[in-house]
Amino acid sequence: MARPPLPVGTFGDIDYTTMAPKRIRARARVRDYDGRARPVTRYGATKAEAGRRLKEALRDRIGPNDGDITADTKIRVLAELWRKEIKASDLADGSKELYERDLD
Repeated sequence: MARPPLPVGTFGDIDYTTMAPKRIRARARVRDYDGRARPVTRYGATKAEAGRRLKEALRDRIGPNDGDITADTKIRVLAELWRKEIKASDLADGSKELYERDLD
């Protein structure tokens, strides 16, 4: 059975690697709010320092915007937001009609 993916906004185990004397790399994978897992790396003179820097970097990562769209936004709400965006755009009237029809 495959391992389940990291929940959004969380990070996995921290991996420590000695790169040189007094140069420790701490690395972890984090699942960003767009759903993609990315590595985050920080260095320090000691394992504890590298781990602390990594955890601070993970804490300070930019999360989802505080706009109208969140992970809990319903499709019908997204459709209405897109509809308003199309109506306010400078697209040709025919394009707007096509998008409206496709949305419906």
